[in-house]
Amino acid sequence: MNDATLLVQAILARSADAAAAAWRQWRRDVDVQKLSWSALHLLPVLGHDQLQPWLIGDPDAGILMGIVRRGWTEAQMRRQVLQECTSLLEAGGVGPVMVAGPSAVFLRNQRPGSVRPLTAIHLAVPRHQQAAARELLQASGWVLEGTAPASKALDWVRYTKFLRNGISLQLLWRDLPVGPWRARRCEADLFANAESVTPAEHLMLSILTPTMADDSLIPWQVDASLVALTAQQWESFRERATRYAPAAFDRLAELRLAGLPVPAMRSPSRWAGRVETLVHGAARSLVTRASRLRSIARTQPLRPPASSTAAHP
Repeated sequence: MNDATLLVQAILARSADAAAAAWRQWRRDVDVQKLSWSALHLLPVLGHDQLQPWLIGDPDAGILMGIVRRGWTEAQMRRQVLQECTSLLEAGGVGPVMVAGPSAVFLRNQRPGSVRPLTAIHLAVPRHQQAAARELLQASGWVLEGTAPASKALDWVRYTKFLRNGISLQLLWRDLPVGPWRARRCEADLFANAESVTPAEHLMLSILTPTMADDSLIPWQVDASLVALTAQQWESFRERATRYAPAAFDRLAELRLAGLPVPAMRSPSRWAGRVETLVHGAARSLVTRASRLRSIARTQPLRPPASSTAAHP
């Protein structure tokens, strides 16, 4: 069994006893000197408050709590980078700027003593502000990976990616990978209230959308457990899921099995949702591949022209 599996069970456990049982089995089976990257990121999610009573008498308690403290420290350092980027864009006249993705889960996590590691920074900015936002980020040292999509491709793709000092940043103009025929409507819905952090129901839907690339270190079930929704927000989630990503309904059953308080709901167009997901995934793959080919073509050195002069006797 992967050393992270039992940690996930401890995080999602229905009761304190079940969580403690998963932890005890994890401790029996694991060597703290050989933890996976995923386990190192999940320990801070469990948090100081939950781990402290479990570590009484544990000879490796110092090492394990050190991992949690390091997770907190790294998250706070990246939170500072997140705030710097937000301030940079807003000061440059770009906005509204909305925190999204793992960054939003980090900010919305209310689990006592817990921190959701900031594995990447995601910021959402309206599409008409994307060019200005890219220029500001690049001027501050962020390196664009690949090429910026053409304006006609913005309905197909939804973010550009940057890198600086080992930190990944995604600049989005919508939070969901919807079909191009729903792109602008989805964006208008996202920015309707101009909140500084992705609304909880939007964030939950982005976590549950199967076409999203899952965080390899933090399973989607864990992220979903950190975003608490009220009954009214679940109703809003149902409306948005029906409109943009019906396939997300398929993951709700797994959350219920994990013990999360998810109300009963059903997609009115489950088959249509699956077909749309497949069609959009295939189309997005083609657009992405075409963009990469265009990027390669632009970076290829030009061959010197053949000499136009010939030797004469």
